Amino acid sequence: MEVELARWCAEMGVEVPPVPAKFAGALRRVEPHTFSTRPVTWSPWDVEGWASEAEREDLTDYLVIGHAGHGVNSFALSYFLVQKHLRVFIHVGLGGVYMNAQRSRLAVNEAFSGARRLVDAAARSPSRMIVVATEFYGSRWRTTGQGWLEAATVSECLSHATGWLEERR
Repeated sequence: MEVELARWCAEMGVEVPPVPAKFAGALRRVEPHTFSTRPVTWSPWDVEGWASEAEREDLTDYLVIGHAGHGVNSFALSYFLVQKHLRVFIHVGLGGVYMNAQRSRLAVNEAFSGARRLVDAAARSPSRMIVVATEFYGSRWRTTGQGWLEAATVSECLSHATGWLEERR
């Protein structure tokens, strides 16, 4: 499946996002533009719906990578990773008629690079964190017992959350 994901990412002109080893064998193409380790019951476009589900304690770990949208300019590449201590929802514009394609691909690649650093930092930390990094609805992150901390951009959100984890190792 990793070969198929890599081919799909190459067609989109973006890097392959981080796929933790525990998900490598379980990741499947569930729709033409969506890969997942769980059934996908609603669109990856609905980042807020996916993120609100992350508050549940009984949530099973999963990974979803998808390209979805609506209208002519509201398309995004989404990366949703839910693990015991880290729940991250990245949603970056890609493919809208009025979007600059090169700039969008660079933003996706920057987000995936930030996700890779965040996943690595979280693997070495016992802290529980939720990160919602989206160009469309505002980015924010928090740890257990803390209110949401807002960030101006997707990259800033991922960087601040990663920095917080790294400071507490």
